[in-house]
Amino acid sequence: MSMLPRSLSSTVSLVVPLLIISLVQAAPARAELTFTAVLDGQHAVPSTDSPATGTATLVLNDARTEVRYSIQFTGLVGQETAAHFHRGKAGTIGPILYTLPLGSSKAGVWPVSEEEVADLLAGRVYILVHSDPYWTGEIRGDLELLSLATDRATWGRLKSIFSQP
Repeated sequence: MSMLPRSLSSTVSLVVPLLIISLVQAAPARAELTFTAVLDGQHAVPSTDSPATGTATLVLNDARTEVRYSIQFTGLVGQETAAHFHRGKAGTIGPILYTLPLGSSKAGVWPVSEEEVADLLAGRVYILVHSDPYWTGEIRGDLELLSLATDRATWGRLKSIFSQP
């Protein structure tokens, strides 16, 4: 025997399934992913004795169409001549995917293809900074997935749906 009046009970019976359907439909199929790398001479192929070090952070957007990147490094032995994202697993050499601007602080957007996204997710993308004395690459960083964003169908999302006017 229900403690709710019959009309309210019917309303609740209709609202709950609709709420579940709206949450399932509103939940994104994808979420932003963050990748990081530490750049140094040890990871270059062949490895170098460069004292230079650096870090990189990349964020792949929800739509999987672009990557925002931020890369910093210091201590190159020579003058930077080029920098790129390359395809290849750690310890291997691969083709250039995207040319980066010169400078020890790089930030921008890389428009990515489905194949490049697959390479990122599989750990097959690295950053290589070239210099005068190390034309094959002075420092390198292999990108790794840092974390997955959590499902957005959370209590906060639920509250926001019901607090809308």
